[in-house]
Amino acid sequence: VDGVDWAPVLNFYLEARYYALVGDPIKCFTAQSILHSAVNHLLNSSPGNTLIPLLHTTCKSTHLVAVAADKYHTRTTQHNDQARTQSAVNLLQESFSKTLNDRKEFSPNAPLSVDGSKKVGVLY
Repeated sequence: VDGVDWAPVLNFYLEARYYALVGDPIKCFTAQSILHSAVNHLLNSSPGNTLIPLLHTTCKSTHLVAVAADKYHTRTTQHNDQARTQSAVNLLQESFSKTLNDRKEFSPNAPLSVDGSKKVGVLY
């Protein structure tokens, strides 16, 4: 759509959803992590802030899936390494940085647009 390759986002969304439905939180987190990286890449290469709602939803999902995957890992291995949660933190920090470091001026209460600042993502 408009020269943007949505295939990675859609593929890994469907993969994460599949693994969630079949009850495999570890594989779900792996797919969700790749999805999150793809969304970060799209946000970085897209004009304006129209992808902020997608980013926000992706961040929330990544956190939830990471916690579920770590609980599952702890339950099945008796080892609590929190590796997936730490990996999620890195993805969330990257998302936060991409929004905070946008060079466009932030205008409070402005609607999302191709001309808007990604900084709204920090407050969304």
